[in-house]
Amino acid sequence: EDLRDENISEFFAWAFYYKHLEALDSSELQWVETVKERMARDHSFPIKPGRGDVKINRQTLDPVMAVHRPFVFYLAIKGLKLLGSIGLRLLGYRHYRMGKVTYWYKRSRTEKAGEEALVFFHGLGIGVTTYMPFLPTFTAGTHFLFELPWVSMDPWAEVIPAEEYAKGVECALRRHGVPEGHQRLCLAGHSFGTFTIAWLRHYCPELYSHCRVVLVDPVSIHLQLPDVCANFLYKRPVRPFAKFLRYIASQEMGIACCLFRNFFWMQC
Repeated sequence: EDLRDENISEFFAWAFYYKHLEALDSSELQWVETVKERMARDHSFPIKPGRGDVKINRQTLDPVMAVHRPFVFYLAIKGLKLLGSIGLRLLGYRHYRMGKVTYWYKRSRTEKAGEEALVFFHGLGIGVTTYMPFLPTFTAGTHFLFELPWVSMDPWAEVIPAEEYAKGVECALRRHGVPEGHQRLCLAGHSFGTFTIAWLRHYCPELYSHCRVVLVDPVSIHLQLPDVCANFLYKRPVRPFAKFLRYIASQEMGIACCLFRNFFWMQC
């Protein structure tokens, strides 16, 4: 009942253009008015004039919600990543770079006909190191473990645009003869990593057509639902584990800057 005309206009200005309402040009303002009229007509929702006492969540425009960490915290993270890199090399992985995209690669020992190549994208945390306990169990096939440094507790990491990252992944795979040498790929993503699979679907459809997809904790599904963003970024957590997750993940400076300034829902 408190939702009024100006509140709706502000939300649509962000949802369609990622702008403040006053920053829209005349054609964009006209589009916002058209969408409002259609919403009111199709959903029998009378729009009252004025502004209501409602907080509109617009994460790419709202202040970044981050919590300070001491420098020693990031030194410890660097140390853990270094140990993870050593562990990966011991498991037979080698580190590569394709443009700005970095990844770990391990070639199959068997080279069986029709063998799948695993292409994995990690979630929020400390990168591929988080998954070290599971990697020794992945013994068969060719593996690609792609890195997303800007969601790996590295506030100095550059955020790579979605299309550039997807094209970099495609070039990296073709560099190693994939998918030409395999019948199919298995794209696997965990948490934030499921978004990168959506990027591949948007920007590399030919590559995506060779793939089957495995999504673990797929936050990319139903991202349009309001509680997904609100629960992870705005609502104060109640349970101890939820508080820990908020502190260790979404409120870390690098991750928070990514989610509040470089995350655009229409790309996912």
